[in-house]
Parts: sequence; C-alpha cells; structure tokens
Amino acid sequence: MTSRERVHAVFAHKIPDYQLPPGVTWRSPFGIDRHGYGYGQPLNHPLAEATLAQVEAYPWPDPSWMSASLVRADAEKWKGEYAILGGEWSPFWHDAIDLVGMENLLMLMYDAPEVVDSLLNHIVDYYYQISERTFQEAGSVLDIFFIGNDFGTQIGPLVSEPMFRRFLLPPLKRLADLGHRYGLKVMLHCCGGFAPLIPCLAEAGIVLA
Repeated sequence: MTSRERVHAVFAHKIPDYQLPPGVTWRSPFGIDRHGYGYGQPLNHPLAEATLAQVEAYPWPDPSWMSASLVRADAEKWKGEYAILGGEWSPFWHDAIDLVGMENLLMLMYDAPEVVDSLLNHIVDYYYQISERTFQEAGSVLDIFFIGNDFGTQIGPLVSEPMFRRFLLPPLKRLADLGHRYGLKVMLHCCGGFAPLIPCLAEAGIVLA
C-alpha cells in the first residue's frame, strides 16, 4: 500500500462523498448533493430558509478531514522547474449559492445581511484552516496560493461594487492575507464580466488569472 493509499484508508469514512446514495454523483464538503458531469448541479439547498441560528447550528465540515502531509513531497519534485500552486481552491461564493440558492442569497444580502455574513464566515473558516495547514506543511516550497470564484455574468458582475465590497471583498482579502503571510503570490481564477470589480480585487492583493 502506498503512502497516498494509507492516507485515503484512514480518512475514507470522513470523506464527504464516501458511499454516495443512488443518483448522487458528488457531495461537497458542505453537504450539497450533486448530480451530473464533473461536479454536477446541486440537488438541494439545505439552508434555503435558514435563520441565523440555523446557519450557526449547521454541521459545518471539519478541516481535520483534509491532510496536507503529502504536499511537500509532491511540490519538491517540481520546485525550480515550474511555479508551484498550493492551498484550497476556496470557492466560497459558489458554496454559499449551493447552500441557500442564488436568488435567496442575493435577497438575503439586502434582507438579512447577518445571515450572509455568518454563512460566508463559516465557509471561509473551513478553507482558511485547510490552506493554513498546507502552508505550515509546505509553504516554503510553494509559489502561488491559487483560488477561484466566478463573480461575473456575460454582461457584467453578479453583484454591484458596493455589495461586492460589503460581502465578498472581506473574505477574499482574508484569504489573500493568509497567502501573503507565507510569502506567496495570490492568484484568482474568475469567469464572467467582472472588469468593474478589478479595483476591489487589486485592493485585496490578488493577481487575476
């Protein structure tokens, strides 16, 4: 048994998509059942009608599910030959959409901002802690903290700049600050027409890709 197989054997019972029920092709760490090609489409929005108390009480994932013990060895194989990416992809915007639904999320930004704040804080806490574990293990052999969220449509941003600054810039900056603390460049993948948001992203210290 290889070291990678041994790690999988230890953590298998904690993997979110371990032993999926019929019709579910993937389950996110946040309990979203999906069906279809690749990651598929969400089959449920478990926090669609949630109050602040229900968001706080949700069974949020445990960062200990993830092991960074193999990252350094993998990165060292290519150090000096390629730029090495590391850390969690951290698609917190997409996870929030999956948990409450797109329309609900946009309405909650106006009607219940404290619910959105709590939702995003819990999601980003998970990604932040996993990435920090990775950087503690292998930060000295990594070059780039590469994250991804799609904030644009075909004609412009999904939210206005003021709403972006209110809700989405703080978690982005929190993640960027983590990468910078370990001496990494922070690169963002972002699809869609997000050009009006570029000044905000620059403020967070993010390189666009």
